[in-house]
Amino acid sequence: MKINPAYTSQIGHHKFMKKHGISSHESAAMVIARKAMKFNKIEKVPVKNILQNKDKVLLKKRFEQWKELTKQWKTYTFGQKNYLLYKVFNIK
Repeated sequence: MKINPAYTSQIGHHKFMKKHGISSHESAAMVIARKAMKFNKIEKVPVKNILQNKDKVLLKKRFEQWKELTKQWKTYTFGQKNYLLYKVFNIK
């Protein structure tokens, strides 16, 4: 079975890495496994507190949403990224 690996690292980073305390490689593997098991087509972008212009971004296709999130994510510092991820997943 062929799985498109596009944005698996970014999806895994935002959806699974902090939440489950796993590495970026393991979280990307989880995304690929979920795709292979057909849990859903493409993971939803966690827009809460992360995306700028989220209304405009949400009108795009899912891959384009992840592309925009990745582009915006690169502008944050390490500390800001940690703060946002903990805030998104309500980790204390």
